[in-house]
Amino acid sequence: MATLARLCFLLLLCFQTLGLSAQVFQNVLVENFDNRNGLTQNSVWGIQQDVRGLLWIATDDGLLRYDGNQFKAYRSVIGQTQKGLASNSIRYLFSDKKKYLWIGTPNGLSRLNVFTDSLRSFLPTTRIRKITPRDSNSYWLASNKGLYYFNHKSEHYFCKAPNLNVLNAVQLDDGKVLFTTTETCWLLDTKRNRYYPVLTDLPPDEGIRPIIRQGNHLWMAVENFGVWKIDVKTLRVIEKYDFRKKMPSLEIFPVRSGFLDRNGKLWLAIHLGIFCFDTANGAFEFLPSDLAYRRLNSLKGSPLNEIFEDASGILWVGSNNSGLNKVNLRLGKFQTINQDNGLNSNFILSFAERGNDLIVGTDGNGINVWNRTTNRFQVIKDTDAQRNQILSMTEVRPGLFWCATFRGLVQFDALQNKLTTPAPQDIALFKLLEQIQVRKIYKDSRQKVWLGTTLGLVTYDLITHTLENQSEESRTRDLVSSFKEDVKGNVWFGRGTGLQRYSPATGTITAISLQIPKTKIEFDDISDVNCDGDSVLWLSSYRVGIGKYSIKTGQFKLYTPADGLANSIVYGSLIDKQHRIWISTNSGLSRFDPKSETFTNFDVYDGLQNNEFNGGSLLRLKSGEMVFGGVNGFNLFRPEGFQQSTSRSPVAITDVKIMNESVNFADQPELVINHKDNFVSFEFAALDFTAPQKNQYAYQLEGVDKHWIYSGNRHFVSYSQLPAGEYTFKVKASNSDGVWNEKPATLRLVVTAPFWAKSWFGYLAIAMGVIVLILFFTNRIRYIQEREREKISLNRQIAELEMKALRAQMNPHFIFNCLNSINNFILHDENRQASKYLTKFSKLIRQILDNTDTPLAPVERIATFMGLYVELEQMRFGKNRFDFEIIVDPDIDPHETVFPTMMIQPHVENAIWHGLMHRPERGKITMMFGRESEHFVSCIVEDDGVGRAKSREMNHVLSPSRKSKGTQNVLESIETFNRQYNTEGAKIIIDDLYDEQNQPKGTRVKIVLPDLAQTELG
Repeated sequence: MATLARLCFLLLLCFQTLGLSAQVFQNVLVENFDNRNGLTQNSVWGIQQDVRGLLWIATDDGLLRYDGNQFKAYRSVIGQTQKGLASNSIRYLFSDKKKYLWIGTPNGLSRLNVFTDSLRSFLPTTRIRKITPRDSNSYWLASNKGLYYFNHKSEHYFCKAPNLNVLNAVQLDDGKVLFTTTETCWLLDTKRNRYYPVLTDLPPDEGIRPIIRQGNHLWMAVENFGVWKIDVKTLRVIEKYDFRKKMPSLEIFPVRSGFLDRNGKLWLAIHLGIFCFDTANGAFEFLPSDLAYRRLNSLKGSPLNEIFEDASGILWVGSNNSGLNKVNLRLGKFQTINQDNGLNSNFILSFAERGNDLIVGTDGNGINVWNRTTNRFQVIKDTDAQRNQILSMTEVRPGLFWCATFRGLVQFDALQNKLTTPAPQDIALFKLLEQIQVRKIYKDSRQKVWLGTTLGLVTYDLITHTLENQSEESRTRDLVSSFKEDVKGNVWFGRGTGLQRYSPATGTITAISLQIPKTKIEFDDISDVNCDGDSVLWLSSYRVGIGKYSIKTGQFKLYTPADGLANSIVYGSLIDKQHRIWISTNSGLSRFDPKSETFTNFDVYDGLQNNEFNGGSLLRLKSGEMVFGGVNGFNLFRPEGFQQSTSRSPVAITDVKIMNESVNFADQPELVINHKDNFVSFEFAALDFTAPQKNQYAYQLEGVDKHWIYSGNRHFVSYSQLPAGEYTFKVKASNSDGVWNEKPATLRLVVTAPFWAKSWFGYLAIAMGVIVLILFFTNRIRYIQEREREKISLNRQIAELEMKALRAQMNPHFIFNCLNSINNFILHDENRQASKYLTKFSKLIRQILDNTDTPLAPVERIATFMGLYVELEQMRFGKNRFDFEIIVDPDIDPHETVFPTMMIQPHVENAIWHGLMHRPERGKITMMFGRESEHFVSCIVEDDGVGRAKSREMNHVLSPSRKSKGTQNVLESIETFNRQYNTEGAKIIIDDLYDEQNQPKGTRVKIVLPDLAQTELG
C-alpha cells in the first residue's frame, strides 16, 4: 500500500507540470462505458475487432460483443468448460480476422466462432497470458506453465519451454521466438529446439512487458524508462528512448499495454494515461486519465490496461476499474477552444475581432483575447464582477470596443489590451447606463450605436454625440436581443415582443406582425436577426425554431424540428459564402441549404464543444471562418472546407429471432422457418463506431417490401404472417456523416409451406376432388333413381289406398241396401220418402267420386259428407236407432284445416255396424274435430256401442265369412301419409271405453295429423 501511495503521489506530481514538457491531445472526444451502460464488469483487459467489424471486450465477468448499439455477454457455464468459455475472467483476446476469436483465461484457452457463437476450450488449469500467431495454422501461447505451441487445425499442443512463467511472446524470423519472463528475456530457436537468455541488460518487469514488432524492428516497453528500439535479426538495441527526458518529473510509470496504430505511432498505457510516440520523428503526446488531469475530455480510470484501434480509427482504452473508454482523435470538422486550451472560462457569451486577435466575452470572467498566431490568451477583467459578464461587443472606433455587461458599458482598448476610461464626449452615455443591464450593442453604417437595455431601446450618435431613448418610439421597453442593418440602411430589431424595423428615411420604428403559418400564434421571443442580401431575413426564436421572412413580399415561413432542424430553441444564425445558414441551437449546430430546404445536423460527436450554445455568441470572421460559443468553450471552423468522412460503414446482421428466440443463422446458406413459427425479427448494426447513434439504416425483405424502407437510426425490424416462399432480407447503412454503403448484408429466408399448401397435396386434392365429384354424382343419380322408384311405389300405394277407400265407401252391401230401401219406399207407395232418399244417395255418391280427385278436404266438407252418409244409414235403420253429432273446436278454422278425405268414414261405418247395430237401445255417434297442439289437429270418432270384443264375438256368430277392411285401410293410409309428407307425427289411437262396472260401453278412435294448413311439409 505504501508503494502504491508513493506511486500515485509521484504520478500526480509529474502531471501537474506535464503541460510544460509534453503536448496534451486537443480536440479529443472521450466516451466511457461501464456497468451502468452496458458492461457486465468495469475491468477491461482485452479488446479486439473481428472480420465483420464487431468489437469484443474481455472483462472479469465474461466476454462482451459490442455492435455500436448494445453489448451481448458470453459467460462460462459450470460443467461445460470444454464446450464453453474456460473461465469468466478473461485476460487476453486475439482475432484471426477469419472466423475465430481466441480467448486467454486463467483456466485455459477458448476458441469462439464469431459467426455461430460456438465455443471450444483447451489446456484446462493453464493461465494463458498472450496469444501470438506463428503461421496461418498455429500459435504461440504464453502461460504460467511455459511457452506452448498450439496447432488449431489438428488441435494438438505441446510445451516448448516448460516450467517457465512466460509473460509475453513475439514471432521473429527464421523460426525464432522472443519471449519474456519476470526476470529474463529468452530466445527460442525452433530449428535447434533450444532457448537461451538474450537482452541481459533489460531491467526486470513484474508485468506483461509490451513488445511490438514494426517491420525489422521491435519496440520493447521498459518500466520507469520508456521504450527500446531493437533490431529483429540481431536483437541488438538500436536506440533507447527515455520518456523521462521529455517529462523530467516522471519517475515511476509501469507500462501496462502497447499498440502500433495504422500511422506507425506507438501507443503505451500507464497507470494514469496513455502516451503516443511517433516512431518516425520522436514527437510525444499524452492523453491523461481523469485522476491525473482534470479536464472534460479525459480518460476514465486508473490504471489503464489495454489500447486498441478499430477499423474506423477510433481508439479504445480499457481500464482496471472504470470500464471502457472510446477515444475519437479525428474530430477534424470543428476546432474546440476551451479551458483545456487556455480560456479562463468555458461559458462564452460574445465575440469580436481585431486583426489576428479573437476577442472572447465570457460569463463572469471578463474578456479573453486569443492571439491566433501565438496561440496565447490574455485575460482582461474589471474589478466589478457584473461588468465581467460580457454580453455583447462592437468596435466603435478603430481598436476601441464598447462591451455590454450586466452593469452598463465597459470600454476595451484592443491596441493596449486593457480597459480604459471613455472619452469625455461619451461620458454621458456611460453615466446613463452605469447601473443598467445592456443586453445588446450594435453599430450601423451611419455611425449610430444601438443599445438594447432594461431602459428600453437607446441610440447614440458617434458623430454628433447625441443620446436618445427610443422606448416611446418603439412602444415597448423589453430587451432587444439582436440588431441587423440591411443593404438599404434599415435596422431590424429582434426582441421578446417580435420584429421591428427602423427606417432612416422617416426616422420611425414599425412593428412587423408575424404569424406562425396555419395558426394565429405570433412569432416572437426573437433571439437573432440576420440578413441575406436585400430580400431575406433569417429570424431565430428562443421558442419555435427559425423563420424566413421576405422583405419584399412580407411572406413568412417557419422551419422546426419537424423539417429537420436540430432543436426548436434557436440561439442565432450565420450565413456562409454559399448562402447556407449555420444555426446554433440547444441540440448542436444545424446547416440549412435554402435551395434544397434540407438540414444537416452536427453534435458533440462531430467535435462540437457541447450540444448547447448561447444566444448572441456567434460571429463570422473576416476570413470567412465562423465561431459559435456555448457552455463548454467555442467552436471555430471554416464552412467552405468542411470535411466529412467518406469511409463506408460495413453493416452486419447481428441477431435473428424466431418467435422471440435467437437462432443460429451465420453458417447456413438459408434460414428455414416453419409456417407455424412465422414471426421473425432481425437486428443489424453499422460497424462505424464514431457516432453510432447517427448511423442510418435501410432494409428490404424481397418478396414483401417493394422498395427500401429507410428506418433512420432504428436497427431492428420484425415480420409476421409471411406466406410460404423464399425471401431475401437485405440491410444497408450509412456512417455518422450520412455516407451510405450501398453493398448490403443479406440473408436468404425460406418459409416452409404447410402440407396442404404443397404441390403434391394440390394434385392429390384435385384427384380426390374428382373422385368425390364422381362418387357424388353417381350417388346422386342413384339417389334420384331410388327416389323416383319410391315415388312411383308411393303413388301406386296411394292409388291403391284410394281405390280401397273408394271401394270401402262404395261398399256393395251398403249400395245394395240403399237401393233396396228406395225400392221398398216405392213399393209401399212412399214416393216422397223414396225421392228424398234417392237425392241424398246421389249427393253422397257424387262426393265420394269428387274425393277421389282431392286427397285432402277441409273439415267443413268432410262434415257435410259424413252428415249425408249417416242420414242415409239412419233412414235405413230408423232414426230411433242412433243419434249422430259433429263438433268442431273453435281453435281450428273449418275452412282451412284439412284432413284426408277417405280416412274418417270407415271408422264411422265401423261404429254403426259393429257398435250400435248390436245394441238394443238407442245409441249415439260423436265426431269431434279439435287441436292437439300448436302444429297438430285431431279427429275423434266415439260411439256408445257394445265395444270391439263383443262386436267380434257377435260378428263371428252372425257373419263368420265377412271381413271389414276399413280400419286396415286407414292404418295403411297413416303410414303412407307419413312417407308422403315426410313426417312421423300422423298416428291413429283406438281405445275401448268401459263404464263404472268395467263393462264395455263403446269405442273411441282418435286420428292425429299435422296441421297442413300451417306447416310446410315434404
